[in-house]
Amino acid sequence: MDSEITRDINAGHAQLAEYIKSRTVSHLNDAMQHFKLVLGQCPVGHPDLTRYVIQHNPADLSFAVENFRLASGHPIQGFPHRIRAALLWVDKAESHQHDSALKAYQVCLEFF
Repeated sequence: MDSEITRDINAGHAQLAEYIKSRTVSHLNDAMQHFKLVLGQCPVGHPDLTRYVIQHNPADLSFAVENFRLASGHPIQGFPHRIRAALLWVDKAESHQHDSALKAYQVCLEFF
């Protein structure tokens, strides 16, 4: 992950934690600024959940999960990359209670 993106993600989480403790709106605003910077750097089609985490739009979650599905079955992607994509799909589908979790597990089992 790009170090600038990592810094913005970490700074956003730190400001969000400060907001949760203090309920000071400026901390929330600072967190959103950092997260918006990260969001702006996510390319279209990137299987990342940043948009969903920030905006909580179910369509963004479905889009990200679909990209994990496509990556796990990509015909010219190397085997380790496909396994990694499938495992990420399982993790993200489970953690966000997406209905594709069972299919993600099935794809993982097919690799083994």
